[in-house]
Amino acid sequence: MALTANPYLVENDGSKLAIGGQLRLNVAAGAASGVLIVVTDMARGDQIHSVVDYAAGVPTDRTAGVESVEAGGFKLGTGSASGNKVVVTWLDRKQS
Repeated sequence: MALTANPYLVENDGSKLAIGGQLRLNVAAGAASGVLIVVTDMARGDQIHSVVDYAAGVPTDRTAGVESVEAGGFKLGTGSASGNKVVVTWLDRKQS
């Protein structure tokens, strides 16, 4: 699912989050820390907005644990989402 973002997104403190692009949402299979979580169309330079790991229906925010964004997905530096579903929202910057 893709939503057209405003020219920029603003954090609650007023800081600019990103310029242009589409806000996208994907459900992906989780993975262990340091292993690529595959997200179709994600590219290096895209910006993660949120990552929520669902284990037995219980959500856990993993956003702070994102270590890197790469072509085809991202890696968690801390915490494991192995065997779980992960919902990720991200700004697709190549759409800007």
